[in-house]
Amino acid sequence: MSLHYATDVNDPTQKIVTGSRRWPIVIVTCPVAVADDQLLQYLAYFDQLREERPEPHALVLDLRVTDRLTPVQRRQITDRMKTGNSGQQRLSGSGHDL
Repeated sequence: MSLHYATDVNDPTQKIVTGSRRWPIVIVTCPVAVADDQLLQYLAYFDQLREERPEPHALVLDLRVTDRLTPVQRRQITDRMKTGNSGQQRLSGSGHDL
């Protein structure tokens, strides 16, 4: 099963794409540039996905083609990861949360 926020999943340069066909590994691929409103809409979308499928999972953020997230965007992502849904557990390693 794959869940996509993009309308054209073959073009990851334009939209944030969520792939869950390898569940419990969820891969989120970001485009070259991410606008603030695009990120906020995506975070709301991803919260909804986590509510629909609250099982434990691993989240991989693929930012290889992304130029740079702004400090505000990075904070929005990490704040969302910290609050997560109630059943979420965070794994630690090397002093960093995974």
